[in-house]
Amino acid sequence: MVSIHHKNATGIVSAGVNLYSADVLRLHRWYSEVLGLRLELSPDNLSSCYVESHEADDQGLTVFRILPRTNDEAAPGNVQLAFSIANLAKAVAALQTAGVEMMRSRSLEAGSALHSVTIRDLDGNGIVLYEL
Repeated sequence: MVSIHHKNATGIVSAGVNLYSADVLRLHRWYSEVLGLRLELSPDNLSSCYVESHEADDQGLTVFRILPRTNDEAAPGNVQLAFSIANLAKAVAALQTAGVEMMRSRSLEAGSALHSVTIRDLDGNGIVLYEL
């Protein structure tokens, strides 16, 4: 994962993730309702996009898009996303209430650099949620 919220040697100022899905609308609803992302559907419901800028000049821009998958696109489950969470315990409780299964949990006591959990979205893509 590339952190772009600070000056970096390569000059990267934004990052994006394209997530390919057989059912864009279904995955849009999941990310909107379960994770609470402010995704916007395209007028034709064929794509969904979340854009966030952390500075006035778009330094630290994050773009996350859900796009339709065709036969020659990436197969399900081959994308892993990572999101920092202010309160991981609260997020885990909300996800468990929504019926989301925790695939993996790591803690500082177990030698991990960050407290984190791994879940999967409806297409099997891994999502790491971590607390700084």
